[in-house]
Amino acid sequence: MENQCCKNGGDHRFLITNLIAPFPRPLNIFMMVAMEFTLLMHGFQVLLLRASHGKEQGPLSRALEARIFLFGVFELLAWQKKMKGVQPTSGTKK
Repeated sequence: MENQCCKNGGDHRFLITNLIAPFPRPLNIFMMVAMEFTLLMHGFQVLLLRASHGKEQGPLSRALEARIFLFGVFELLAWQKKMKGVQPTSGTKK
């Protein structure tokens, strides 16, 4: 069974809620650190994808980069599944 909280973005909503209506003091600090860590990790994911994406595959769209930054590894997995379906054809025939 899949984790519905992560699939529906519940963890991100929980972090954003802390920005709008802060939680009590000790939890508030933890939530801010968790949000900063999440943003840092999502940024690293975008940078790693840019670095590992081949030039022959063409540039990544800004929309894809934004989705990866917002949704992290879940968007990367969806993108990877989509890319596996689109295999490049080679010029040689057997």
